[in-house]
Amino acid sequence: MLIKDNIIKDNINKKIALLLLLSFILYSPLIFFGYGSDNDSYRVVNSGTELVKHFKYEPSRYPGYFFHEIITGLAVLIGGSIASNLITLAMSLLTIFMFIKICQFFNIENIFPITLILIIHPIYWVNSTSTIDYIWAIAFLMSGYYLHLKNKYL
Repeated sequence: MLIKDNIIKDNINKKIALLLLLSFILYSPLIFFGYGSDNDSYRVVNSGTELVKHFKYEPSRYPGYFFHEIITGLAVLIGGSIASNLITLAMSLLTIFMFIKICQFFNIENIFPITLILIIHPIYWVNSTSTIDYIWAIAFLMSGYYLHLKNKYL
């Protein structure tokens, strides 16, 4: 029985890896089209670069999103829009992974087709490759919720 459980677990891990790879392949071409279509993306870039270059913080919009703005500022100075969009793409992959883990925690059936729907949803797809904090917020929310479910706290 132990061998069968390991085979099933390996099969699930391979499916998770394939979904994350699929997401990366689908999303990565869009990282080359600038910071995104949302005007707030450019406010985040300006706020972050101003903070990193001159140590002056002016929120992109109130109340401010300091963590996202400083990371974006560093990424923009290192690699421009491609670097900042890659970080958002990484946060998107984290969101997808946490979504799967939460579904597994609740023993939800058919998690892979459900996850595929999330992956190919146009709004999620576009925001996964833009310099904006929506996906970051969802990634932290999902991660925090999963850690709460597992009773793992900082």
